[in-house]
Amino acid sequence: MTYDNPNIKQEEKTKKLKILHILLLIVIAVTHVNCNEMENKKYEWLPGRCAPQMYPVSIVYGYFSSEEKYIASVPRGILVDNGWGKQGSIEVVGPDLKTLPDELFIEWFSFTENKFYKGTFSLPKDTIASLMEQGFPVIDRRLHQTYNCISVGLAPGGRVVVWLLSSDGWATEVGHYQAEETTRTLESFLGELRTWGWVQELDMDPKDVTQEDFRNSFLYKNKFSTAGRHLDSIQGKIPFGLWDKYREKFLFRVRMDYDDPNAMTDRIKSEYYNGEEEYMQIYPQNDNGFKKRARIRFFNTYWSFGRTLQETTVMMDETELMEAYNTLYEGNPDREIELRVHVNKENDFIRLWLSDPHAEYSRELELTKAYIKIYPVSETLRHQYLIFREEFKDMYNQ
Repeated sequence: MTYDNPNIKQEEKTKKLKILHILLLIVIAVTHVNCNEMENKKYEWLPGRCAPQMYPVSIVYGYFSSEEKYIASVPRGILVDNGWGKQGSIEVVGPDLKTLPDELFIEWFSFTENKFYKGTFSLPKDTIASLMEQGFPVIDRRLHQTYNCISVGLAPGGRVVVWLLSSDGWATEVGHYQAEETTRTLESFLGELRTWGWVQELDMDPKDVTQEDFRNSFLYKNKFSTAGRHLDSIQGKIPFGLWDKYREKFLFRVRMDYDDPNAMTDRIKSEYYNGEEEYMQIYPQNDNGFKKRARIRFFNTYWSFGRTLQETTVMMDETELMEAYNTLYEGNPDREIELRVHVNKENDFIRLWLSDPHAEYSRELELTKAYIKIYPVSETLRHQYLIFREEFKDMYNQ
């Protein structure tokens, strides 16, 4: 008969506990190192800014920071109305590689409202880092790219939106905020700007220029802006809340529908009213393409049939599109609705429908007011696409 030595068992148990303890410490240390590396990792990005067309602003001062340390300035602009979600002028400051910001300060003047706004806002640094790491495929160039701009949008009512942008046609919203109305003396705002040419147009002594003079000179006398005439046309009724409405999202996709059995989609670039943009170059075989997206504003697509390649651009009519979304979604943004793009057999005519593909009976609305243009594609580009499509034919929907 044999007996187990209890002392030996205890020693083995103690050894195992020590090993587990050491392994746990290693895991914690590695995790801590990785977290620190991610926290301190630097990326190549530049700041940008924008405002809706016809609703210009002038940026007083703005900057991105991290842990209360300055990183980069938001580009200033005496007149900014380059379009919602667009990059606009960029500020080439500091080193190429910079840490990601966790805070934004911005102060600006809204011409159409004749008001100053400002605010300090926390940015979702982890989300920004995740999107920068994830990036996106640029399939037709066999590359994987990422975002290279953090842009700030300023809308009437003190609304602030922040996007990540890329030079390859991608834009993703990462934050939206509400600034507060503030007061500021015109002298502290204009400073040396009083000596600019616009003062001469007023035929006034620079020291006598008022805030109203400054506002009106850009709304009505600046040759690069028609914002004043637009403001008059809407009788000063600024559509506050419109840019919040633009942010609403729905389960949505674009579907190309061809009469020609040989036609296939090479890529689709879509832009949305909330300022986001994306390339839907090839839908994976196992993906039906539905995704939460804002209302579609514009899309551009290439499609091929045999050895021929065509391109089309489509700009939606906003009033018609808004009404169609209201009708088809019926207040349920989780309903799956698609933009059906029907191309005739000759591949030279397009019709559009907002459609419910799951309805038992046909349920769709034709969009007749959209601007549609079809272009022939250059021989060089056509050749590049045909080679690419042949090499990656398994990735295309058949």
